[in-house]
Amino acid sequence: MKHKFTVVLAVFFISQVFLGTAYAQQSDVDMLFNKGLQKYLRGDIKNSIVDLEKAIKLEPNNDKVKKFLVKSLVEQGTKYYDEKDYVSASPLLKRAYELTPSDAGVKDIYLRVDSSLKAQQEEARIKEEETKKNATIEESKKKEQESINAASAARREQEVYRSRQAEESRSKEERILKLTQEGWEKKLAENARKEAELEKLRRAQRTRATILIAFLLTAGMGVLIYTLFTMMRRINTDELATTRQEGERVIQLAKLQGKEMSDKVNQFGSGIKDILTNQMEKVLKMMEEQSRSYSQETIKMEVTRADGTKEIMTDVNPHVRARANGVELIEQTIDDPATGEKLMEPFLSDIDSRVRANAAKGMYKYNKEKAMVVLTQMCKSSDQWMRLSGAWAIGEVGNDIAIENLLPLLGDPKDFIVKRAIKSLEEIIKKHAEEMDEEQVNKIERRIKDARIQRKIRD
Repeated sequence: MKHKFTVVLAVFFISQVFLGTAYAQQSDVDMLFNKGLQKYLRGDIKNSIVDLEKAIKLEPNNDKVKKFLVKSLVEQGTKYYDEKDYVSASPLLKRAYELTPSDAGVKDIYLRVDSSLKAQQEEARIKEEETKKNATIEESKKKEQESINAASAARREQEVYRSRQAEESRSKEERILKLTQEGWEKKLAENARKEAELEKLRRAQRTRATILIAFLLTAGMGVLIYTLFTMMRRINTDELATTRQEGERVIQLAKLQGKEMSDKVNQFGSGIKDILTNQMEKVLKMMEEQSRSYSQETIKMEVTRADGTKEIMTDVNPHVRARANGVELIEQTIDDPATGEKLMEPFLSDIDSRVRANAAKGMYKYNKEKAMVVLTQMCKSSDQWMRLSGAWAIGEVGNDIAIENLLPLLGDPKDFIVKRAIKSLEEIIKKHAEEMDEEQVNKIERRIKDARIQRKIRD
């Protein structure tokens, strides 16, 4: 009996617990629903949804709470949708669709929001990729510009370095040239002193020779005058015929003596000439040996100007200049072909182009054939300076062989040789146009014009 009472009491107690729990749960749902409703009415839909979500968790099958929650979700999601805030609208409408999957209206708006969200996300992704791409391009341009700037800076540094090197090299060359020039000036002064002494010696020899000749002529005339004076004193009327005969004999004697004296004077003059010639040979030989011992040949350089044109810089060695001047002196003072050829011969093989050209031009006065052989060889030489000097010298000669040698030089690889050949040909035409036929002149002028155009050489 007691046992039955206990069981009944337990059943009663359990039933009361379940009934109390159910009542308490129902009260919480209603409370949350009411709170959500009040917030909704105040326009606070977002917090209203929070309370309604709590209520639906307590009682998932409560239709009243579910419908009001779906209404709030759709209303707030639609608001976000209208504002194009698809990120905020999508989870709300998705939740509404999950609660009422059979509601076509909820499904439709959810799908539209989801599609718009995906499109927006795709657009954002494309925009982001475009931004990244632009950033990559900008970075690439930046790096490329930095590379260009670095290359420009390196190029400027290299130009500054080259300019500094060129300046140092130019300063060094100027110092060397100054020292060399000082040495040449000393040697030139020494040569000038020796030449002055030799000239003084030659003048003294010429003076002595003149005095001797004058003395001999004076003595001869004195003898003649004395003889005539003596004869005139002996003349009288009775001895007129005899005196005339003696006068004729004296005149014949005077003629014989005058001829003998003239032969002696000519013989003496020839001796003096031989002495002077030998002396000149010794002087020229001494000058040649001395200048060769000091230097080799004239220094010539081809320099390109800033405007692209080229100029020949010639540093004339004073010893070479002395030899060249000596050769010109022979040509100007010696008229005898044998003597002139003998003196000029050693210089036809001189190592310096200027000396050889002067010698060949001077030899043309004494032996034309030998001179033209040397000039032709110079014009065809592999040495550019020999061709240059040959073009000048053969232009001074100005014959048909000169023209034949100058025309090929219009195609020389060196512009300054082409200019020299043009100048020589123009001088030949100017000096000998009357002796040349018109066709030959026209041919030469056409060749000169073509060379000027091809090499861009101005008049």
